Amino acid sequence: MKNAIRLLLIILFLSINCRAQNAVNIRGQVQYYNISYNQYYTLPNAIVDLYVPTPSGYRFLSQTITNGYGLYFFYHLLPGNYLIQINRAKNYQIQVFYPNSDFLDIPICFY
Repeated sequence: MKNAIRLLLIILFLSINCRAQNAVNIRGQVQYYNISYNQYYTLPNAIVDLYVPTPSGYRFLSQTITNGYGLYFFYHLLPGNYLIQINRAKNYQIQVFYPNSDFLDIPICFY
């Protein structure tokens, strides 16, 4: 019985470790374009929601708020398609894949 429990714990640990290695971290800067001034501005304190597609629409996955530089971060995502929503108004479909660095950069700009 002890050996079975020990084996189960080892398998569980290995499966969690494998999943963490396959996860992707994404980050980006949210900017808006002011047509009157022909200028891009960062958007601090913006609400950034992350959704995953389902057969019946989209399911909420996570939320973050941009920092003072308009940067957002999401951690431990699996590769695939997602939807990012800014301030509950602007929607952007993104594709997450394995980056060549620690983060996949996905900047967002809107008008």
